[in-house]
Parts: sequence; C-alpha cells; structure tokens
Amino acid sequence: MTESRALWISLIGAVVIAGALSSCATGAPSRTAVAQCYWLSNEGAGWLERPDITNAGRCFEMDSCSGGAGLSGGGCYKWAMSAEAPALAWGARPGVPWSTSDIPPPQDIYEGSYEMTSDCPEQGCAYGPARFATNTPLYERQDTRAPIVATIPVGECALKTGRDALLSAPRRGVVLETSGRFAAGDIIYLTNYDGEGYSTIWRRGEYISEFQDDVAVRWDNAPRDPREGYWVEVTRANGQVGWALDPEIIERDCAFG
Repeated sequence: MTESRALWISLIGAVVIAGALSSCATGAPSRTAVAQCYWLSNEGAGWLERPDITNAGRCFEMDSCSGGAGLSGGGCYKWAMSAEAPALAWGARPGVPWSTSDIPPPQDIYEGSYEMTSDCPEQGCAYGPARFATNTPLYERQDTRAPIVATIPVGECALKTGRDALLSAPRRGVVLETSGRFAAGDIIYLTNYDGEGYSTIWRRGEYISEFQDDVAVRWDNAPRDPREGYWVEVTRANGQVGWALDPEIIERDCAFG
C-alpha cells in the first residue's frame, strides 16, 4: 500500500478500500485551473493578466501593495486563479528560495472520488433502503458541527437518497527528495483522492494530478476537519432527511416505509 493511499484511508476511513475494482469521480477540481500573475491597471481597467511573468516568485518580487518585494516601485501585483479571484497568500520571504514557498490552495475543502468494490458496484454503494450497523446521527449538512436532525437506531430501515460526497481538507507536506517533477523542500498539499491510489496535489499555484507517492513526503499531523469523510444523504420513514458520515451498512434492500 502506498503512503498517500494509507493517508487517505486514515483520513476517510473504510470508504477507500484495498482491492477496489474501479473508481468514480464526484467532482474533483478542474485540472486546467492554474494561478497566474495579475497587475492592477493604473487606468482603471482593473486586474490585467501579465503573461510575461510566468511564476509566482517573480510576481511576488514585483508587488508593492500586499507584502511583496516591491521591485516595481509602487505597482500592485497578485498571484491568483483569475483576474476576479482573491490573491493567493504570498509564501515567500526575503532571502528564502521560492521553491520552498508555502502557498496554500484556494479551497479549504475538496470533493474527490471513492472506489467501488465487488459488494458496492454503483456510485453511492447501491442507493436504496438499508440498515446501519450502529446508531447513526443525521446531520443537517456535511459537517459534524452542524445540528443533528435525527439519529437512526440500529435495526431501522432507512433510504439512501442518491446524494453523496467524499470530502477532504488539504493536507500539507514537505518533499524530502529531488526526483522528477519535484524538488527537495517543495511544499505541497494533498487536496483530493482520485481513486486507484492516485491523488491530486497543489503546489505553488497549480494542481498536479496522478500523484502516487512520486517522492518521499513528510506530511503534517493535522486534526481531522469536521467536514471530512464520506457523506451520504439518508431519509427516514417519518420524512426526516439528513447526512450520515461514513455509514456502515449491515443489510441492503430492507423493507422501507
């Protein structure tokens, strides 16, 4: 088992299962989304793309308005996902190589993919009536801080509506070796699981897909985000609807209603 795959299992639980047959996407971020440098026009035209500045390090050096090195002598620059998007935080400090800069990804939660097994051949692990192995709280939204709408007791048959999501918060790590497309000291973020052992990571303004332990990484030990996990929308026979986190099913196709 690869290191990043083991990390996902520890974060998400039993959803990412060894021996999977295939994977099914549920909304991973666009692979074409790449941050660029923008300059604030002096003539009221707003933020304009600067195609001549192709890396965040140079953009940082030019910025004089939001913590950059100020080499432009007063110009405002930002490194962002679009002209309208907010600036990504500068990760560099004077005298620190840009390759070791820490630029967090633009989202604080991501939706990934889960893997299907022989007993779960469809997305959502066979939507329909089911019984759960434990007393299962139903949350108002995909967040364990949200109000609990109801609790499904063991033995009650409830209906999985067909809506689900595999959510994960970015996990920060430091690359420990130089190899291929990575250099020792790179700060990367594991954003979402793509299935079959592959993940997407964020590095200094770009998403990199098909990451599978390409290099050794020291991952930060961060507390689990209350939104993380495999969420399934469930309806009770009395009409109550809520979200169950990492549900464990003991029986399918039970008598509902």
